Amino acid sequence: MTSPAKRTPAPGKDPAPGRALDEREGQILRSIVEDFIRTGEPVGSSAVAPRCDVSPATVRNVMAELEAQGLLAKPHTSAGRRPTDAGYRYYVDTLLTVREPASEERQLIERSCGEPVEMTSRLQEASRLLHALSHHAGVVALPRPDATRLRRIDLLRLGDAQVLAVVVTHDGQILNKILTVDFPATAPDLSRASRTLTELLQENSVEAVRERIERELSQSREMYDRLLDRALWLVEAVVTEPAHPGLLMSGQSSLLEGPDLDLGRLRSLFSAIEEKGRLLQILDQAARARSLQIFIGAESELGETAGVALVTSPYTVDGKMLGAIGVIGPTRMDYGRVIPLVDFTARTVSRV
Repeated sequence: MTSPAKRTPAPGKDPAPGRALDEREGQILRSIVEDFIRTGEPVGSSAVAPRCDVSPATVRNVMAELEAQGLLAKPHTSAGRRPTDAGYRYYVDTLLTVREPASEERQLIERSCGEPVEMTSRLQEASRLLHALSHHAGVVALPRPDATRLRRIDLLRLGDAQVLAVVVTHDGQILNKILTVDFPATAPDLSRASRTLTELLQENSVEAVRERIERELSQSREMYDRLLDRALWLVEAVVTEPAHPGLLMSGQSSLLEGPDLDLGRLRSLFSAIEEKGRLLQILDQAARARSLQIFIGAESELGETAGVALVTSPYTVDGKMLGAIGVIGPTRMDYGRVIPLVDFTARTVSRV
C-alpha cells in the first residue's frame, strides 16, 4: 500500500533528470541506493548481482551507464558506487514504494500528538517523536502570523503608559506582550475595547478586523475610535512579534552521527539551523505547497555541500494551512520509513 501523501520534489527541480530507466537499470539503482542507505559504504557489483539475477559484469556495465547519467558516483578509493543527489531523487520519485507506519508507531503518534494540550506543546511533542522514531532531527515550523486566527483578546492596564495584551489564538496558543502607549486608557475603556475586539476577531484575520472597524465604527466617539484603533495596533504587535520562537527542533545531535560524516556539511548545516531563517523559509514554502515535499542535497538551499535531506508535510487547523512538520537528516536517510512517519504525524496533528 503506497503512502496517501504525494511525494513532491522541491519546486523548480526536475523530478527525474535524464532519460527514464528501463526495468533492469531501475532494479540495479534501487539495490545500490538501499544498500548504501543501510551501510553507508560504496556498493559493488558482486553485492547487487544475486538480487537482480544478472552477472556481475552486467551490473558493472549498468553501473557505468548510471554513472554517466549522473545517478551514481565512484569514490576514488573504492570499486563500488554510491548514489548522487540525482540518484536519490530518481529513487524517491520513481522507484520507491512507501507504506503506512507500523500499527504500534501509528498508535504512539496518535496517543502522543492527540493530547488535549496547547498547540505549541503538541507540536513540540511531534518534533520529539519524529526524532525518536526516525533517529534524525525533528523540525516544526510554528504557525505563521499571517495565518493565525484570533479567538480572544484581553487588554489590561498596568500603569499610566503600559498595557498588557493577552491574545488567545484559534489553535490554542497564548501570546502576550507588555506595550508602552502614548494615550490615556482607563481599565473600563480597555475592557470595552477587549470585548469589541474579541467579537470582531472571531474567525477573522487582523487585516479583516481593521477593515471592519473602519467600516462599522466610523460614527463612534472620537476617544473610543482612537482607543479601538490603538487596541488593534496592540493585537498586531503581539501577533507579528510572538514571544515564542518560530522553529522547534529535537535531536540535532543525530546530525553528528553516521559513517559518512562530513565536517563541511555540518558547518553549513548548523549555520543554517542557527540562523533559523533559511530553514523556516523552506518549511514555509513546503506549507504553502499544501503537500508532502522532499528536498535532497542542494535542493534544500541549506548549502550546496550540506549533504542533507529534508522531508516535510504541512499541518492544518480546520482546513487552514498553519505550518509544516518534518525530518532533517543525511541524504542517505531511509526515505521509505521517514516519508510515512512525517506524513502520518502531520495528518494526526491536523486531525486533532
